[in-house]
Amino acid sequence: MPQIQRVHLVRHAETMGADTTYVGDPTLTHRGERQSTLTADHLHDVGVSSVYVSPLLRAKQTAAPLITRLGAPPKTLPLMAEIDLGDFPGPEASGRKRPLIDFGDWGGDYGADFSESVIRGFGDFISEVQPLEHEDIALISHGGTINVILDHVQGIPWDGQMRNLLANCSVSTIEISPGSVSLSDINFVRHLPYELITPENERPLKQPPSR
Repeated sequence: MPQIQRVHLVRHAETMGADTTYVGDPTLTHRGERQSTLTADHLHDVGVSSVYVSPLLRAKQTAAPLITRLGAPPKTLPLMAEIDLGDFPGPEASGRKRPLIDFGDWGGDYGADFSESVIRGFGDFISEVQPLEHEDIALISHGGTINVILDHVQGIPWDGQMRNLLANCSVSTIEISPGSVSLSDINFVRHLPYELITPENERPLKQPPSR
């Protein structure tokens, strides 16, 4: 194992009906496909040599350009899937904010059960990658899943809150060293042009000057 390994947690790219559809497994938009390509370029440039992915379609589509660049198949991790939203009708109809990670009232996953499952799957993942020679590893997953992992790494117990409203194709990086797992970056999006950062409320307050 290298002295330090970096795991880059990537939220999937923009999907069809992202603002109105809360169930199912939608495909990527054209903008999402562009986000995926640029993210693959970034991850390749920082040295990613191994890819793990959620079993959901949107995560697999996001991973596809990077897999093509590396020429190696990914490994699918079932426990890195997104929380099941059940029949959640959206924040306005439900009278609650969507960023809460708990959908048991709509026939989906209860947040505490989901958190426990993700943490167990992440622990299995860490145990698997630690003996590898790969220094940089990409794990392409989902906003709810990555939030649970980020809280876990920081020692924050599950309380239903989604603290990090992650942009599509944002990269949050965890460093693994012997006896230590720590967080080094959250919601990195500098590999994406301003106009490709979605949701739009994740864009910087001021558009950066053109170069």
